[in-house]
Amino acid sequence: MISPPQGFFRSIRTCNPHHLHPQSVRRQIPLKSSVNLTNLKRDGETLDLYELNSLKQKVEIIGINFDSCSPGQYTHQICPLCKGGQSKERSLSFHINQNAKLAMWRCFNFECGWAGHVLSDVGPAQDGVNKDNKLSEETLRLEPLGDELINYFAERMITAEILQKNAVMQMVDDKNVIAFTYRRKGEIVNCKFRSITNRKFWQAKHGERILYGLDGIKEGNTIVIVEGEIDKLSMEQAGILNCVSVPDGAPQQVSIKALPSKKQDIRYKYLLDCNGYLDKAPRIILATDGDGPGQALAEELSCRLGKERCWRVTWPKKDEFTCYKDANEVLVHLGPEALRQIVESAKLYEEFGRQLISMDVDGGGISDAGIDNQPAPVLHGRSRAVYQFTQQTLPACKPVLTPAWVIGTFFLIGVIFIPVGLISLHASHSVNEIVDRYDIDCVRGSFKSNKEAYIKNASTPKSCHRYLKVDKPMKAPIYIYYQLDNFYQNHRRYVKSRSDDQLLHGLGYNRTSSCEPEAFENGLPIVPCGLVAWSLFNDTFSFSRGTKKLKIERKNIAWKSDRDHKFGKHVYPFNFQNGSFIGGGKLDTTIPLSEQEDLIVWMRTAAFPSFRKLYGRIEEDLEEDDIIVVHLMNNYNTYSFGGTKMLVVVKVNILTDDANAQITELDDTATLLHKILSTGLVDFGCISLWRREKGCSPITRYV
Repeated sequence: MISPPQGFFRSIRTCNPHHLHPQSVRRQIPLKSSVNLTNLKRDGETLDLYELNSLKQKVEIIGINFDSCSPGQYTHQICPLCKGGQSKERSLSFHINQNAKLAMWRCFNFECGWAGHVLSDVGPAQDGVNKDNKLSEETLRLEPLGDELINYFAERMITAEILQKNAVMQMVDDKNVIAFTYRRKGEIVNCKFRSITNRKFWQAKHGERILYGLDGIKEGNTIVIVEGEIDKLSMEQAGILNCVSVPDGAPQQVSIKALPSKKQDIRYKYLLDCNGYLDKAPRIILATDGDGPGQALAEELSCRLGKERCWRVTWPKKDEFTCYKDANEVLVHLGPEALRQIVESAKLYEEFGRQLISMDVDGGGISDAGIDNQPAPVLHGRSRAVYQFTQQTLPACKPVLTPAWVIGTFFLIGVIFIPVGLISLHASHSVNEIVDRYDIDCVRGSFKSNKEAYIKNASTPKSCHRYLKVDKPMKAPIYIYYQLDNFYQNHRRYVKSRSDDQLLHGLGYNRTSSCEPEAFENGLPIVPCGLVAWSLFNDTFSFSRGTKKLKIERKNIAWKSDRDHKFGKHVYPFNFQNGSFIGGGKLDTTIPLSEQEDLIVWMRTAAFPSFRKLYGRIEEDLEEDDIIVVHLMNNYNTYSFGGTKMLVVVKVNILTDDANAQITELDDTATLLHKILSTGLVDFGCISLWRREKGCSPITRYV
């Protein structure tokens, strides 16, 4: 045993134990030497130098710099697996707890995510240090399993015979710690410990990382690989003997980097060490856990072993939302026969998640009965589709965002968006329309100051003439709209004041309470009832050019679905606008509602307070500099609520074809949104091409 430096304990005693900083302790602990001192006091606790040296040896063997960290501190260093990624950052966080019994680490590079921990040994062996680093039951201080741990495994449906066959033991110093001995040719080369009280895992110092259960497999036969030692024992309990377990569990996610060389592939070095067994296997079944890390482990293993000879186990559904997680959970809940059948039904890895297949592979069996001798079940038709859906194995697209893929996508977006945006923007600016506000100019001079009195005076003439000049040629058909502003057709009370059943069935439908206050008049029902129909727009327009009157076509201006399915062909207006308070226009009682298209257009309420509705079509071409005389009747009252009225004449273009113009309610908001969308398409296309020329994007920086 090496003696401490002269004055070592004296320097410790001169410090205040309540203010002793971990770094000051570290300066006085020669970690690089084989110090074997115990019972060093720090902050009122015992700091065991043997434990520090034990941690140091364990973490430095996997490439972590132990000297950069003191107990109770966190340090950041280059990850030995990912080397800091493309940015070469110190992404690995490393920590030793205060009592120097635990060291843990995690790489925060999202492409890596390597995490783990190691525990220091409980203490030196009673007969001194194991100088040749050879592992044995004596140096590891192991003993046969006691009743408590045997009962622990019995709850997991694993018998004592299976445990004895696989040399599962327990620690002498802690009866609650399971010891899984890793053996090769009968000799212990590693030991993995698991505490049943706190579920912590750690491995023996100087252990060799190999597959668990390596001595039990038969060369040349199919091999099953699971994620944990208990899963391996569960497989053997189900009669599947050719099974091994990985020593280190599963990664958090699949690395998108290229596979490292065999020398740099530290995490999966155990595959290379056991290659003599794996290379001779005609088929390898991956039965890792069904969670995310388990799926990631299966992907990593298949990439290294070859997907063409890897098969994948699909764990069945536990309930409507979850699946069984692993082999032991299936053994406990479904039994050994079900576990065996699930492994027998494994699918070729290349088809896993896409389709079920039926193949008969030549080669040895997993156990004496031979799994390969029993073909996987075949499902057809609807049963196969339902199975794929419930097992979540339907085809799915999972693209990898490589730089070439992202740059090509940006280029394609730019090539498509820029022409579409330019065409749309040109069409938006090429709309040829004439807009004329007439509600003010059509009021007689004496009523200019009291427009509401003018519109309510029935004896006052409401006729008016307007003159419109055509600036550009307008080809037929030319659409005529009336535009109202500050009219809230989208008000909840207004929208609900109608009866769609009455519009379709007429007087035969009497439940019209939603139409109040326009449901009855003089004790008789109103058809159509409600405020929407009662406020029907009733200004009229006629057009002439010179001495010739232009014909206005007012048929087929409403939606065909409305005419055929929402307004009855045998429903006629009844008792409409017969009250003392008249809202808007009147209807012809001899014409069914399905043919009164001005009503149908009005009843389709607008979403905004400023809207246009189709009045009719001019079926003649208008030439440049033509003067159109509009003869209108200014009947509709917008003065009482501060609204405005306009007449809009629009030429058909690429955006408003003959069908769409009949059913589209245009307004200034829609036109503005269209221009914004067109500009946005052009801008986004230009940005995409610019990012492509730059050769990178915010996404590819992390690829």
